[in-house]
Amino acid sequence: ELLVAGYQVSRGYLNRPEQTEKAYQPNPFCDREGYERVYHTGDIVRLLPDGNVEFVGRRDSQVKIRGFRVELTEVEAVIRQYAGISDVTVTAQDASAGGKQIVAYVVSQQAVDIPALNEFILSQKPPYMVPSATMQIGAIPLTPNGKVDRRKLPPVAPPSAPAEESTGRAMNLLEKQIFEVARGVLGHAEISATTNL
Repeated sequence: ELLVAGYQVSRGYLNRPEQTEKAYQPNPFCDREGYERVYHTGDIVRLLPDGNVEFVGRRDSQVKIRGFRVELTEVEAVIRQYAGISDVTVTAQDASAGGKQIVAYVVSQQAVDIPALNEFILSQKPPYMVPSATMQIGAIPLTPNGKVDRRKLPPVAPPSAPAEESTGRAMNLLEKQIFEVARGVLGHAEISATTNL
């Protein structure tokens, strides 16, 4: 885990002593002035032979989605409350337009109404915590020691947007340009004028 020490490290979390206690500790590697404490970043890294530090992943299930820090277990907890869901795992996968997107895999005995599930999540969490894609599967694949085997999860394609109701007129030049920009940014064409971005 990457630990940070030095004068630039803050004294702790404002009005959150329990979080400060978890993230800060006395520096076990150095007693130099200004370096007495270390901050646990939660980032797992490795030191390369050339001296560079390579980011490997997160210690916890926290990821950055559209600039917001998201705890994937929070999304899982909400999905588990939805009627009929017997098991779930939530991952962060590379989005076609760059960055990360939340993808959920759910297990249920009956067919899951994905739009209704998304509305349920949205009733409890902000929009950036609603999965970009959700796939119903027969069972969550596990490793021999009982952890989720993320390599065996099937790939998920972005959902298709429902066909837009015809407005009876063609798009003007500005609307076409905006549409093309949005398609380029999102990395796919499954959008319409009524798509919730």
